[in-house]
Amino acid sequence: MGYQKQNFVDCQVLNSAQLNHIEDGIVDLESNSNTTLAGKADKSEVQANAKSISDETTRAKGEEQRLD
Repeated sequence: MGYQKQNFVDCQVLNSAQLNHIEDGIVDLESNSNTTLAGKADKSEVQANAKSISDETTRAKGEEQRLD
C-alpha cells in the first residue's frame, strides 16, 4: 500500500500518530528501495559481464576471419 499523504496547515501542532505515520512511510520506502536494489547487479558484476562480452566478440571476430 502506498503512503497516504497528510495535509498540514499553518500553526498546526503535530501529534505522535502523525509523526509515526511519517516515520513508518520513511521506513517502508527504505525497505522497498533495499528490496528493489537487492536484485540489481553491482558494478563489479557489470564490469565482468562487459569483459566477457568483449572477449566473446573478439573471439567471434577472429573465428570469422579464420573462416574467410
